[in-house]
Amino acid sequence: MLGELSGYSEHFEGLDYGSGLAGILVTIICRDRSLHCKRRIRFPKKEKILYLDIMLDLARMKKFDLAVRKREVAQQLYEDVPEVISQLRIPDFDKHAFISDLRSWIDATGWR
Repeated sequence: MLGELSGYSEHFEGLDYGSGLAGILVTIICRDRSLHCKRRIRFPKKEKILYLDIMLDLARMKKFDLAVRKREVAQQLYEDVPEVISQLRIPDFDKHAFISDLRSWIDATGWR
């Protein structure tokens, strides 16, 4: 499904938000709420890569058709990535510009 989030490389290629963040790795997890899994967020400063989980409810996702699943994933990316980035202290990184570009790109996918 995420392979269909086409254009992310092209959208962000050549854009410079500073040297404080080299990349973001998002893991999307559908989990049973009864397992009480916690979302992982890691930002090793030496790597300058943000690792974060997007947690989706498995029971809800099972009920949805593909179009609704896409909207759910896009909405969670739209909300969760900016929320986490806003909370981190990342020197030499333009958070506001990145968040704006991320949300523009998600809107352009037509999933939201």
